[in-house]
Order: sequence, then C-alpha cells, then structure tokens
Amino acid sequence: MRLRPATVITLALTLIICGGATSGSCNNSNDNFSVGPSKGEVVGVAVAAVAVVAVAIIVPVEISKSHHTLKGCIFSTPAGLELRTTDNNTYALSGTTAGLAPGSTLRLHGDKQKHDKSATGDQVFVVQKMQKNYGPCQALAPAQPAPAP
Repeated sequence: MRLRPATVITLALTLIICGGATSGSCNNSNDNFSVGPSKGEVVGVAVAAVAVVAVAIIVPVEISKSHHTLKGCIFSTPAGLELRTTDNNTYALSGTTAGLAPGSTLRLHGDKQKHDKSATGDQVFVVQKMQKNYGPCQALAPAQPAPAP
C-alpha cells in the first residue's frame, strides 16, 4: 500500500490534534488541572509523525530502484544479446546495448517489458545504462540444452 504525501500529513496532524484529548478526573481540586497534551504526548506524536513520513518516502524509493535493475551474465545468441540472472531467468536485451560485452557479469538499469511469447519466448529488458561491471561470468552455459546426437 502506497500512501500519498497528503494522506500522511493528514494522519500526522490528526494524531497531533487528537493526542491532546484528556479524560475526566474525579479530583475536583484545581491544583492539578491541566488542559491539552503533556510534553510526553507531544514528543511521542512528533516522533511518530517523523517515522511515518520517513517510511512513506524511503520505502517507495527503494522499491522503485530495485524493480529497475537486473544483475546477471551477458551472452550472445543469434537473436542478439541476452542476460541470464542467477535464478535462471533469461531476458532478451534491447535499448543501450553498445557497451555490453558477452561473458561479463553486469548490473543493468532499465525497464522490464511484458513476456513476449510470439518472438523468442524470452522476457525483454530495455537497457538504459550499465550500473556496475563485476568482471567475467563464473559459468557461461547455454540457455537451452543442446540437442541429443
């Protein structure tokens, strides 16, 4: 669930305003009469509001970053460059692929496209830029098993 900034601000203000409500007392003495929230309540609400705002900003940013990167081994096929991740997902690469060398382990930034069953059967990843080069692949195995002789 993603909260809009206006929703977060409304919730924080509601907590601050409603946090000041006090319950009635049986003591009729005017010596201990106080109106509004105590200092502890104000501090507690302020800390909670800061935490809510921080979570509302940090979580969507981190989720957004992780959904646009892939790390894996680049290899060349007759159809073009492909990337194979450690969990054996294969992505046909398009976009900015000029500097990508087959046999390298790379972390790429871009966008995943929907599964394309008509052409190669692979998912397509549109590369926007290379984020990091980890060096040569540990094992460069073919994507499909070789036919039996």
